[in-house]
Amino acid sequence: MNDLYIDVETFSSVDIMSSGAYAYTESTDFEILILCYKINDRPIITVDLASGEKMPPNFISMLLDPTFKKHAHNAAFERLCFRAVGYDVPIEQWECSAVKAAYCGLPLSLDNISKAMKLGEASKDAGGKALIRYFSIPVKPTKINGGRTINLPHHNPEKWERYKAYCEQDVLAEFTILERLKDYHLPKFEHEVYNLDQRINDRGIKIDTKVATGSIAIDTRNASELYKEMQDLSGLENPNSPAQLKQWLSIQLGRELKTIGKDELADLSKEAGHGSVASKIIKLRAKAAKTSIKKYKAMIACLCLDGRARGLFQFYGANRTGRWAGRLIQLQNLPQNKIGLLKGWDEFDFIREMVKANDFEGLSLIYDDLGSLLSQLVRTAFIPEEGNTFGVADFSAIEARVIAWLASEQWRLDVFASHGMIYEASASKMFSVPLESISYKNEIGEKIRGENYDMRAKGKVAELALGYQGGVGAMINMGADKMGLTKKEMKTIVKAWRDANPNIKDLWEDIENCAILAVRKGKEVVSEYRGIKFKYDGYVLMITLPSGRSLFYQQPLIVTETKYEFKRYDPETDDYDIGWAPKNRILKSDIQTGKSWDVDKLVYMGMNQTTKIWERVDTYGGKLVENIVQAIARDLLAESLIKLDKAGFDIVMHVHDEVVCEIFKGAAAEELKIICEIMGESVAWAEGLPLAADGYVTDYYKKDTD
Repeated sequence: MNDLYIDVETFSSVDIMSSGAYAYTESTDFEILILCYKINDRPIITVDLASGEKMPPNFISMLLDPTFKKHAHNAAFERLCFRAVGYDVPIEQWECSAVKAAYCGLPLSLDNISKAMKLGEASKDAGGKALIRYFSIPVKPTKINGGRTINLPHHNPEKWERYKAYCEQDVLAEFTILERLKDYHLPKFEHEVYNLDQRINDRGIKIDTKVATGSIAIDTRNASELYKEMQDLSGLENPNSPAQLKQWLSIQLGRELKTIGKDELADLSKEAGHGSVASKIIKLRAKAAKTSIKKYKAMIACLCLDGRARGLFQFYGANRTGRWAGRLIQLQNLPQNKIGLLKGWDEFDFIREMVKANDFEGLSLIYDDLGSLLSQLVRTAFIPEEGNTFGVADFSAIEARVIAWLASEQWRLDVFASHGMIYEASASKMFSVPLESISYKNEIGEKIRGENYDMRAKGKVAELALGYQGGVGAMINMGADKMGLTKKEMKTIVKAWRDANPNIKDLWEDIENCAILAVRKGKEVVSEYRGIKFKYDGYVLMITLPSGRSLFYQQPLIVTETKYEFKRYDPETDDYDIGWAPKNRILKSDIQTGKSWDVDKLVYMGMNQTTKIWERVDTYGGKLVENIVQAIARDLLAESLIKLDKAGFDIVMHVHDEVVCEIFKGAAAEELKIICEIMGESVAWAEGLPLAADGYVTDYYKKDTD
C-alpha cells in the first residue's frame, strides 16, 4: 500500500464555520486554489491551481487508485473538496490524521497537535489564519482594493507565496504526526465505525425549513416585545445590558449585587416579592433568555441544496472516550421537550402548524412563554422524507448497566435482567423499603406509583451523581438541592449508595491502583475487573478495554502529594465536615487535626476543558472509571450502529445513547421492533452485560412523552 499525503487551500463564498464543509463545497463558486501532496517519503509537490496550473495526471491517477491510501487532516474536508471537482474517492480509501491523533489522546486541531507533540519545524504555521482570510473568503469591496470581492494571487504575490508555503507545511505536519504515531494502530473495527460515521454525515437529515424560519420570525418579534416591556417597566435604556440591569436591581433591592447570573436571578425574584416590578423584570429577562433560536439559525445556515443538513457529527470529538461530538447544530445538546399528548390530541402538531403559519398572536394568546415553547420545538425541525418516518431507539440506562457489569455488582445486574427500574431499585436498596412501595409494573407493563414514590427522585439523583466517586458536590451539580434535599440528607444518601454498592467502590480503587502500578513499574497490569489492561510504554499509558480499543493518557507521571486532615464548619448542617486536602486548599478558618499522609496521584498531559490549554491534568479512580464506562458505552453504541447499517437501516443521527433511523412508514412498527432487538443483542466481548433498548415511531424528531 502506497501513501498519499494531501492538503488543499480553497475558496467559497459560503462561511464554512457556520455552514459546514458540505454547504461550503456545494457553493457554485467553490474552487481548489492550492494543492500540496507528498508520495510516501518523497518531497512535497505544490500545484498552484489558482494561477493556472493543472492537477497533474499522475496525481489524479494516484487519487483514484485504491492501492494508494489517502491521508489528510480532517480528511472529510479533502474528500468533499475532490468530490466537488469531479473526483469521488471512496471513504474507505481515506485515513484521517486528526482521528488517529484523537485516538492517541491528543487534540483534534492541527495547531494544537503541533504544540502538544512539539513538532518544531514541522509545526503548523500560526500565520495561516490571516492568509485564509485574505485569499479564501470574499473580501469587502473598497476604494483601496478597487472594489473587488476576491483577492487573487497577483493582488499580493508575496502573500500568495506564503500561502503556498503554509499549505506545504500542513502536509509536512500531518506526515510527521502519522510517522510519530505509526506504532499505535487504530483497531480495524474503528476504521469500520469511521467509515460508517462518514456515510451518516453524507446522508444528513432533512430540515423542516418552515418550522425553522417560523420560529426565527416569532422569536424575533417576541424578543422585541419583551425588550419593550422591560424598558417600559424599568425605564432603562437597555434592559438587556447586564451592567444596567444589575445596577437597577441593586437599587430596587436596597443592596449591591455582585452578579446576576441565571441561578442568582431565580433567588432574586423571590427576594423582590411576588408582583413587584423587580420580580416582573427578572421573569421577563428569564423568558428572553430561554429561546434556542441559535439552533434554528444553524439549521438554515448549514442547509444543503436538497434541504438536508450534513456533517453534524465529529468522530472522536470527545477524545479519549471516543464519543461523538456535535457540529454546527450541536445535536448532542438539544433542548428537552415536555410537550406531548393532551386529552387525546398531539400538542406538537398544533404548535408546529401555528409556527409554520407565523401566527405570533395566536400562540401568544395560548402560551405565556414563547421562548420556552420554541426551545422545546427545536427537535421537531428534524423530519424524514415524504413516505418515511423516524424509528427512534434508546439504550436503557446504558452507563448504569456498564458499571454494574464491570464491578460485578450482582443486585444491579439482577435489576437490569428483570424489570430494569434502577432508580427505584437503588432507592429501595439505600433506604431499605420494598421496591413495590416506590413503583412497580402491572401485568401489562405499566408503571404504578407506590406510597414511597418520592424516593425515586432520590434514587435517580444518586445514580446520576455517585457512580464515579462523586459526593455531595456532584449531587448538587445534578440538582439535588433544587429537589429540596439538604446537605445533611445528601450526605446520608452518599453513604447509603456507597454501602449498597461495595463492588463499585472497590472498582474505583482497583482501577486507580492498576494505572499507577503500570506507570510506576513500566509493565502491563491486568485488572481483576473484566480483564482491563494497563500498559505504559515509556511515553503513554494505554488502558485497553474489553472491546480491544485503548484509551490513551499522554506522558503520565506519578506525583506524591501530602494531604492534611481538617474540619470545616458547615452552617447548613450545624456540624463539622472532615476533609483531606493539600496545604494550599485548606482555609484559615478550618481546624487542622494534625493528621497527614502521602497519596500517589496520576497526572498526564491533556487538554484542559476549561482553559483549552494543553497542560498537566490530574485524575483519580472515579474519573478513570468514568472514562472507561463512557468508552464502553460508546463501543456498544458503535456495535449497534454497524449492525443496524448492515441490516439495511438508514441511520440519520445518534444522540448520546439514542439512534434515529429513517424507515418506511408502511412498515414502521415492524422495523422499529427489529431496531430495538438489534440494539438489545448481546455483544461477544461483553458477555453477561444485559442490554435493552426501547423506542417509538414519530413523524418528526422528539423525545417520547407518552
